[in-house]
Amino acid sequence: DGSDGTPSSESTVKALKNVEGYPQNIKTVSVPPDNPGDALAKIEPHISRYVSCGADVTVDYTGGTKSMTSAMVLAAASLPKVRLQFMAGVRPDLQHIKEGSEAATEIPTDLIGLSQTFKIVEKFVTLRNYGAIVETLKNTDKSFERLQKKVPPAWRKRVTKWLECAEILNAWDQFNHDMAWKKLQRSNNQEVVGWFETQKLTSRIEKLAKSQKSGKPTPELVEDLWLNANRRADLSLYDDAIARLYRLMESSVQTRLWTQHKILTAKVSLDDLPDELRNKKKLIVRCKFVYLALSDSITLLKHKEPNSEIVKVWNEGNPTWQGERNHSILAHGFKPLGEKSWRQAKKWFKQKEVILWEEQLGRKTASQLPSNLPDLL
Repeated sequence: DGSDGTPSSESTVKALKNVEGYPQNIKTVSVPPDNPGDALAKIEPHISRYVSCGADVTVDYTGGTKSMTSAMVLAAASLPKVRLQFMAGVRPDLQHIKEGSEAATEIPTDLIGLSQTFKIVEKFVTLRNYGAIVETLKNTDKSFERLQKKVPPAWRKRVTKWLECAEILNAWDQFNHDMAWKKLQRSNNQEVVGWFETQKLTSRIEKLAKSQKSGKPTPELVEDLWLNANRRADLSLYDDAIARLYRLMESSVQTRLWTQHKILTAKVSLDDLPDELRNKKKLIVRCKFVYLALSDSITLLKHKEPNSEIVKVWNEGNPTWQGERNHSILAHGFKPLGEKSWRQAKKWFKQKEVILWEEQLGRKTASQLPSNLPDLL
């Protein structure tokens, strides 16, 4: 760009444009000759934008000593406690540095290393590992504070935006729907708010938050358990995934009793119980109210709705996945569950999704939570 007394190469670019075969739609970016940090800040956003649009991007440079230089930079940036510097000086032309004007100029290797953080985040995003995204971006933010002005403003903006989105999604992923909704409501970043709207997530998290606050079961929560279980399986956490599916089965019964009969299984009036339950000795009675276990909740639902499809599902007998779950380490046994058990369970639930939650929702199952972030595909 002609800074620091060095002639700009703009005239060379202009001359090239007159050469036959030179692309007419080319775009040039003006960068300083001896400031890698500032050059990076100007170059990287262009590359990032093209990648996010799905373009096939190639970064090409003249070889020779530049290949050696790039290798040295990568080597230095990959190891801790290595100082990286280059020799800068006055250039009266575009070829040589004036003798005696050389001065060692340090390159912030942390900045080069941090550029790889975005690739790490992208990998976690594809896995919907929101907790890992949050921790990675928090550490990046701390590094930015240490480097201060050396950090490209576009990077700061990107990390701030991604971190806010990831924190909301992470709270959602942990079933803390009320916190996720509050974080979204308090956001002053219109890009974040707009992104949740375009992803059709805003109304979903609002309904889940209201359900959590009320303490009442809803079909939206049953659906959320299904989607959450699938995210656990995508991370190969099969015990966690199948444990959520068992909870889904229970909550589908609880939801039906509440939405259709205004009965909470944690607080059932004795008057609502059929004789076969009222006379049962093992019922947990608390202040004239009864706490119903799953099997008793099913009996009550059958009493209220003799032709209930949910009850029929339970009366089919124990499916294979349930038997394996009962002997798993998160139930009553000591065995971990594997991918095969998950596939069996997933197939079984896919066949029952209309009965267990879609019928009560009055619509098809919502999309899985995003595997992307704003400006990142």
